[in-house]
Amino acid sequence: VAALGLVVEYQHPDFGAVRQVAGPVHTSQGTRVPVRASALGEDTVSVLQDLVGMTTTELDELVAEGVVA
Repeated sequence: VAALGLVVEYQHPDFGAVRQVAGPVHTSQGTRVPVRASALGEDTVSVLQDLVGMTTTELDELVAEGVVA
């Protein structure tokens, strides 16, 4: 894996430098820079607003009801 250049490293906010095996599929668009996965709930607001179309008021109601954090 290392000889093929399939080991990538990125910075994680809690664990520092993290090494992992890269995906084996490469496209003509080149290799993507590795990024860490989102923490639980980190993208909730952007998903609900940008993809679902919720308003700030609707989101505030969900937070007040404990549905999302």
